[in-house]
Amino acid sequence: MIKFEINRLLKRRISLFLGVVLLVALFTGVVEYLGISTPKRTIFDVFSFSTSSIMSLLLAPVAGFFTGGALVADSRSGLLSLIFSRGVSAFEYVTSKVITSALGQMCFIGITLVVFFVALLPFFPMGTIYIGAQRYSEAFAYNEPVTYCFLIALLFMAAAVAFNGIALLTSVWVKNIFAVMAAPTLLYMGLTYVMRMGPTKVNLLDPYANLALTDVSIPVSILHMVCYWAVIALVTHVLAIAAFSLKKDYM
Repeated sequence: MIKFEINRLLKRRISLFLGVVLLVALFTGVVEYLGISTPKRTIFDVFSFSTSSIMSLLLAPVAGFFTGGALVADSRSGLLSLIFSRGVSAFEYVTSKVITSALGQMCFIGITLVVFFVALLPFFPMGTIYIGAQRYSEAFAYNEPVTYCFLIALLFMAAAVAFNGIALLTSVWVKNIFAVMAAPTLLYMGLTYVMRMGPTKVNLLDPYANLALTDVSIPVSILHMVCYWAVIALVTHVLAIAAFSLKKDYM
């Protein structure tokens, strides 16, 4: 089942389209970066600035549309009935779907960021990070720009998998494919709105503020944010497996 799901994922043309959209958006972040004064322009600086500006806006919808509606699409197309008729259990099916979609999200975001970084190489020199870091991590970003950018990439990969888990969990009950794909974005926007409207910002506990790399006063390390999103990703995917496996009506 896992091999079958991987082959299906590789044949999806929307992957290339979403990758191009994300790259174009990232380069708009580069244009914004060029309009800001900085002591020196470096590849790590522009990479961290552009990804932090753009990914927090596009990651949720991209994750939802990349693999979010997978369960609903199979059910509506009749493929789910065919798979079950071949002796595949609900647990085997949903587990293979969870594994391949999570790996697909990680690879999609990771490869896109690598392509973006490589595309920047001819235009910017190596060097430290001057403006692309948050206030609480300026010293770390300045002294360890490579590690900082690596952790930023891990953060967005973990968040993409978490959004994927949210969409999969939603699709266990919601049959509208567009509603399932939009679920991560709606949740992201809703919690961000609640956070901003609240009397206090609990940034230490709010992963959505951490995804946006908000310049907060509470010193939360980037690695802490990565672990935060990894836990959310694990919990949502486990819940999706449990909910789908225990479900009685799959049509």
